[in-house]
Amino acid sequence: MTTDVQAPPEAPTAPKSRVAKIVRWGVRLTSLPVLVLVLALTSLLPTLAHFSVAARDDRINAFGLCGVCLGFLLAWRWPAVGGGLSLASIGVMAAQAEGGLTGDPFSIAFTLQAILFLISSVLNFRSDRPAPRAMGLMKGAAIGLLAICAIAGAVIIYRGPGPTAVPKEKERYLGVWDSGTGLQIELTKAGEAKVMQARDSKVAACNTPVKPGETKLFNAAFRGDDFLELASGALGEAKVYRIQQRPHQDGKQMKMTLNASDPYQGTNGMVLVRKDETK
Repeated sequence: MTTDVQAPPEAPTAPKSRVAKIVRWGVRLTSLPVLVLVLALTSLLPTLAHFSVAARDDRINAFGLCGVCLGFLLAWRWPAVGGGLSLASIGVMAAQAEGGLTGDPFSIAFTLQAILFLISSVLNFRSDRPAPRAMGLMKGAAIGLLAICAIAGAVIIYRGPGPTAVPKEKERYLGVWDSGTGLQIELTKAGEAKVMQARDSKVAACNTPVKPGETKLFNAAFRGDDFLELASGALGEAKVYRIQQRPHQDGKQMKMTLNASDPYQGTNGMVLVRKDETK
């Protein structure tokens, strides 16, 4: 006499939800412009082109960018592995950068994309065993935490990079500079520029980043020895001044000449006189 022993039925595995699939493909698609336009063309290729003569920090950045690029490619198939590799590579670059992540909007974009891959990984995770309630709560907490990080990254990108301290060789530019026609630019050691324009000013429109009667704070950054850029947020339009004359002593006054005309016209130079040196 034989007895048929029936094996206990296996717990069915829940199919992936439509939302999870939409998120996975949405994250994959958002990675394309970051990977191709920003990472490959803007950051990685120029760095590799000068790798042999690059400084130590630039070489570290090159290795980090290669890790981010590889992570994004792997994340299309394995989002958890690719996202984790990308974050680790970004951490290496941020560790040797003066301003960390806040000083480079590209690094913030890379970080946000890596976090989105991790969110996709969590949402698309499926186990062959029925998950206990505690595991479900942990999964929900992880999704919430990653979503908060993604939102925070989006806010940081919208606000743009933070200011970078003015290098020592550019300290002669620090202080309050007055055009004599209603415009003042105050440059600080922290890398910020406070621009004030009087309502009755007589300043060429090409030479001012603000409107009459407006005061606005910008991040100031020198582009080599010939250009000074004032930027406000990642989405704001930057004002780039050509340094037509560097700070120099003219009698008892310290003067410099900036020119933001585009296309450049030498006659549009704006002479600024330093009124007070910023400490």
